[in-house]
Amino acid sequence: MLRIEDHTADIKLVISGDLNTIVRELVGYVLRVPEGKSSEESFIIHIDEEYPDLFFVQLVNSIIAELEIRSVRPISYTIKELKEFKCKLEVFYEPGQWSTNIKAVTYWDLKYENNRLEIVLDI
Repeated sequence: MLRIEDHTADIKLVISGDLNTIVRELVGYVLRVPEGKSSEESFIIHIDEEYPDLFFVQLVNSIIAELEIRSVRPISYTIKELKEFKCKLEVFYEPGQWSTNIKAVTYWDLKYENNRLEIVLDI
């Protein structure tokens, strides 16, 4: 179950379920790193103003993709690995004709406890 909570500047994405199940379910939607591109380049996410929920889906996909890139093992991560995971993430929000309106994520955090994966953004 995926729920989005908006608390002023903090936007919280909450996914319920055990960690391995969450990862397994999300991995089918992973944004793969295109051939010839670095993983950092793959973390540019476009937000469609008509479908803002897609941003959160893409954010989770990007996190899972990076976890997968960094590991040669099958998709199975410990809570410790998930909490320690960090990546550079830039968000390009260009409404209309993809103009110059740009926002960057200034803070984000991952928490996993009580079968809930929580991603908190401050944008």
